[in-house]
Amino acid sequence: MARYRIRVLVKTGFPLQHTYGSPNLCHAPVDKDQVATQEEYTQLFAQLIARTAKDIDVLIDSLPNEESTAELQAQSLQRLEQDNQDAARKLEDVVRRGEVLLEQIQKALSEIAETQLKTQSSQKIPKTVDKKEPKQT
Repeated sequence: MARYRIRVLVKTGFPLQHTYGSPNLCHAPVDKDQVATQEEYTQLFAQLIARTAKDIDVLIDSLPNEESTAELQAQSLQRLEQDNQDAARKLEDVVRRGEVLLEQIQKALSEIAETQLKTQSSQKIPKTVDKKEPKQT
């Protein structure tokens, strides 16, 4: 509907120019070059108005209805709560598995440390003092 009105305005309007030199500010016709330029501006302006009107229509259509807003919000909230519960269960499972793995790693590290200590203590060789014989002269 808005486009039709704009087209009617563009097609029925005719360019006039104010002659500011006259005392009563009367309108005088414009020469042909200025008419062409003004027509181009008029077309551009009409296109911009039509595009803006279309954008506004799209935005209005994308707004939710007042009646269904509360219902949609309740459904969305229920979905979010269910997703939250599922994520919490998954997190608990991951934490439990992580704790089991941590215990296994700590046990393995303890065994490695004990083995290293045993190996080091068995490899220690007692130091012997070499006695040098005095030189005979």
